Amino acid sequence: MALVQIQLNFDDINVSLQVDDIVYYTYDGSQTGGFDSQVEMAKTRRLGRVVSIDGNSIVVEYDDLLTAPPPIGSYISFAKSQTINTSSIL
Repeated sequence: MALVQIQLNFDDINVSLQVDDIVYYTYDGSQTGGFDSQVEMAKTRRLGRVVSIDGNSIVVEYDDLLTAPPPIGSYISFAKSQTINTSSIL
C-alpha cells in the first residue's frame, strides 16, 4: 500500500465536507446535463479520504496502487464517513 496525497482546489467547497469524508471522481462525463446511472457509475472511482481542508483546497490521501488521480475536468463528489457520521432518532 503506497499512500500519497493530492491537493484539489475549488472555486467553492460544500460546507458539509469534513475531514475523513471519502472523495470520488467521475471522469469523461457528459457536459449536457442529466445522469445516465449505468454509464456514469462505471466511470466513477473512489479516490480516498480527506485529510485536511484549508479554504477552498482539500488534501486527499489515496493508495496510488489502487487508483489514479482524477483527470482534469472530472466531477468531484464525496460521501460522509459511515463510522463518524452516524445518527438515529432518540
